[in-house]
Amino acid sequence: MSKASFAQPPSDPFTQRRETRRGVLYALMCYCTWGLFPIYWSLLSNQGLSAAQLMGHRVLWASVVAVLLLFISRQQKDLVALFKQPKMVAFIFLASMALGLNWLSYIYGVSINRVIEASLGYFMSPLMSIALARIFIGERINRAQSFAVVLALAGVLWL
Repeated sequence: MSKASFAQPPSDPFTQRRETRRGVLYALMCYCTWGLFPIYWSLLSNQGLSAAQLMGHRVLWASVVAVLLLFISRQQKDLVALFKQPKMVAFIFLASMALGLNWLSYIYGVSINRVIEASLGYFMSPLMSIALARIFIGERINRAQSFAVVLALAGVLWL
């Protein structure tokens, strides 16, 4: 894979502060975007498009953008190298199917006015990831992470 994706953090304090501010800005932009997604999907589903059609468009246009970004960043060779590894292709296929099912259920939930329930599923998703990582790869979490998991689990049970 490309060396650019494994860049070391800057050692200069000024650069670190700038990068931290940039990271916080990007995070806020992501949260705002995610917060607006239910409105976006609802508006589109109100135009007569089914959840499956919306998902199909999402996959198609996200793929086009991803391929363009690969070419712009000159990483298309990495994609070609990936396709020469059948085991990796199989893992990526399974992961994409899981992600697609996740998105399809979310879009469907929004289209039938079940935004709160669909959002709760996203809140629970990291808990499932932690449980699956523990079961399948023996991942361990530290005390602070355990506390965060307990708080998240309490939030899910409260709702």
